[in-house]
Amino acid sequence: RNAFDVSQILAWLAKERKDFQEQLNWRQQIPGLMKKLLN
Repeated sequence: RNAFDVSQILAWLAKERKDFQEQLNWRQQIPGLMKKLLN
C-alpha cells in the first residue's frame, strides 16, 4: 500500500463512525497520522 491508500482507508474509517462529531474528530487526526507515517 502507498500513502494515498492509507489516507483513503483512514478517511473511510472516519466516515464509518456513527456520531457526526466523532467523524469530525477522526478526520482531524488524519493529517497528523499521515505526517508521522511519511516521516
